[in-house]
Amino acid sequence: MPGPNAAVAEAPPGARCPVCRWPAASGSAASGSAASGSAASGGDCPTCGWLLDGDFLLGAATAVDEAAFADRLAAARRAFDLAAAVRAAAGDPAALARMTGFVRGGGVSPAESAAAIATTPAPPVLPGAETASVVEIGVDGVRAAVLVPDGHGQRRERAEPAEWAWSALAPQLSSDPDERAFQLAGGVGRAELRPEALRDAVGEGLAGVLAEQERPIGLRPAVAGWTVIDAALRRHPDAVVLPAAGSGAVTCLRFPGGITAFAAPSEPAAGSVPVVVAEPDAGLTAWSLPDGARIAAHRLPSGRVTALAVGPGGLVAAGDQDGVVHLWSTQTGAVRVAAGHDGWINAVAIAAGLLFTLGDDGLLRRITVAGGGIGIPIEVGWSAASALAVSADATLAATGGADGVVRLWRGTSGEEAGVFEVGVAVSALAIDPDGRSLVVGTVDGALRLCSLTGRALRDEVPGAGGPIRAVVAAPRHEWVAAGDDMGTVRLWPLRAGRLAGPGIVRGVHGGPVRGLGALAGGEPVSADADGIVRVWSRRWRQDREAR
Repeated sequence: MPGPNAAVAEAPPGARCPVCRWPAASGSAASGSAASGSAASGGDCPTCGWLLDGDFLLGAATAVDEAAFADRLAAARRAFDLAAAVRAAAGDPAALARMTGFVRGGGVSPAESAAAIATTPAPPVLPGAETASVVEIGVDGVRAAVLVPDGHGQRRERAEPAEWAWSALAPQLSSDPDERAFQLAGGVGRAELRPEALRDAVGEGLAGVLAEQERPIGLRPAVAGWTVIDAALRRHPDAVVLPAAGSGAVTCLRFPGGITAFAAPSEPAAGSVPVVVAEPDAGLTAWSLPDGARIAAHRLPSGRVTALAVGPGGLVAAGDQDGVVHLWSTQTGAVRVAAGHDGWINAVAIAAGLLFTLGDDGLLRRITVAGGGIGIPIEVGWSAASALAVSADATLAATGGADGVVRLWRGTSGEEAGVFEVGVAVSALAIDPDGRSLVVGTVDGALRLCSLTGRALRDEVPGAGGPIRAVVAAPRHEWVAAGDDMGTVRLWPLRAGRLAGPGIVRGVHGGPVRGLGALAGGEPVSADADGIVRVWSRRWRQDREAR
């Protein structure tokens, strides 16, 4: 009789491994190439390690032997599918809970999921490189963008990227996004697809896309370790495999018409974070990140939105080019006019029940969210009304503009509280959630970190790109980030309250950065004028510093 784990003593033509369903005599699954050889030594399946050809034992198999074999086979199938579910979920507990429904045998316990997570490391990918084309491969399909030098040592997208859905490239894949991710991650489940046919279809679909791209090519998988995608990548040794999107950027939201303004909470709460996007038609949409679910939408009756802010409870302030500031509740849908200026609105902020608005007329207005002004407007001057930041407790506001001076104001009394002489036109401001530091971005691309407790310049880094258009300070004093006119998002870790190094380029947008924020987990999020919102990894220590 065969050994207790032996499915067959000698695989007949067409025989398949009972665990992973790869042809029993093929070694192509493990390497992505038929040239890799036949089954592994000892008769193990080269894909999953199941023993296909074991030693013979004397005597007939007993009912106990057959039951033990069935239990081992069921456990191996379950472990194989559960590992694929872990890879497909990419660290998202909710996604893992959904995808365990595809696992053969069903009924996956939390303890099993935890054990699978601990024993399913993602295979490493090759280090990245700047390329002429970047092809991103994800659960929905393939996206290709051509990058061109921008004259500042970076590359940026040229024109609109092209996209292909898996339904066109590999129709064998499931139409259900979760099951499709499960299949791309190497799972078998209950669909009983021929894995080598699926791998070939995905590989051929990707090859057709790459044939149209400019060389050299960078390939970026959505998540490292999705075995069907990895096998397709190995067909193209001339391409550079870039770090998976999880260690760089993930495109969360796309707006074909572009983005005129973007805002995220200055002090995100735990869990998902609401961000708000304004499109050229004055349409506002609120989204939950990182899950990407739409929360609410509203179209303002006035002109193009030029400034946005998000406050507690999903309250949104939107200022437009006609000088009108609206307050919109994403929870109730209520909208009302809260303030007005002569000229368009340059900046708005919500903090501690107060609304701050800064207009082209050189006025800083303070209004209670419930309604009603606080004192007379502060005259900051038209040349000092480009940027605004307000502390979380609304006790301090900072303004700056073309005159190269940052002025501090008492949030309630309106009295001047200090001055920072910058000497260059100020284009972006942010106060950290604790109210201890002020981040200043200027049109020469330089970044300054100022102490609000000591009223002194703490650190400064020279410009490395275009004019800075947005800055953000992360909670817990972890990092500050800046986005510029060239689309570059640069991050500086904070060490002992100072900027560490020259900054790390998290990525490059295809258009000017419209806004920056931070998610509850510490990840930067940014939006550009071309209509793309991206969440960036916070694992900066694994990336090279910008020179």
